[in-house]
Amino acid sequence: MRATSSKKFQKPALGQNVRIKKSDIDRAKMDPRTIIAVIIDIKDEEVYELATKLGKLKASYTRNQFTLCKENFLSIEEVGTEEISAREVVNKCT
Repeated sequence: MRATSSKKFQKPALGQNVRIKKSDIDRAKMDPRTIIAVIIDIKDEEVYELATKLGKLKASYTRNQFTLCKENFLSIEEVGTEEISAREVVNKCT
């Protein structure tokens, strides 16, 4: 199962931009469906710490929970320092 997953999903690099899809429960109809984040740390080559302009996300993510962006919209230097949940990011973006 692990080998199949590693073939299906590309290995992201530090500083690469990703999109995190938000569930319909965590957002209102007019809220954004995805969050743009940047990878700031990789732990054990399986768990990724992400950050947005508003701050570092509290949760850690695995590779199947986000999609890689082809272009970089955000760099590591542009991210905020405080910890914030993904739900708070969606609420502040509107």
